[in-house]
Amino acid sequence: MVKFNTKADMAYETLRRDIIEGKFRPGDKINIASVARELQLSGIPIREALQRLESEGMVENTPHIGFRVTQPDFAKYTDVFAVRQLLEGEAAALCAKNITPEAVEEMGRLVEEMNVATQADEMDLLTKLNYQFHHLVYSSCGNSTLVRLVEQVWSIYPRTRSIFKMVPQRMAEVHPEHEAIYQAIKNGDSEGARRALLSHKQRSYDLLVNCLVEDQDALENAG
Repeated sequence: MVKFNTKADMAYETLRRDIIEGKFRPGDKINIASVARELQLSGIPIREALQRLESEGMVENTPHIGFRVTQPDFAKYTDVFAVRQLLEGEAAALCAKNITPEAVEEMGRLVEEMNVATQADEMDLLTKLNYQFHHLVYSSCGNSTLVRLVEQVWSIYPRTRSIFKMVPQRMAEVHPEHEAIYQAIKNGDSEGARRALLSHKQRSYDLLVNCLVEDQDALENAG
């Protein structure tokens, strides 16, 4: 069981996860009273959590409206993606050199479990396993500084993890891409792992940006 230092920490982690996983989508209003009831807390820690999320750019507080999940800043998103490609591509290449046999076995298990989740249309499970897969790739690179940098960049724009909720059709495409990453790493093919990882991330990025543009257009037309 996860233990939190304060009630505000618990509220922060819960709301952050809900935004990342797509429970709250860009433009959605977050009602403090409703969240407080759900978490069985007062409104004070919820507000503190939302202010923290506001400082990170995940929500915005508009007078007379309240807190809403921010719309993506496409210029920032593009910059962050470019950095992610550099860091995560290098991590995948190093992973192919440094991964342990136990981690290779775990990676193979995750690839198979993701395929089963896809066939069963279990989106939430696939999202969870997908995160575990990528985290295993990066954490197995043998460079703790690089791992920390990858995690820091994730925190700048974490909503990219919700690809399957934002673009459901992506579920049907990812298995062969994950398999290609896994096979390259298993075979110790550093450049193959880098290419497979970069191709995989580029496809997700292109689809996600298209989805976000469509969402923005829908909001503007509704307004």
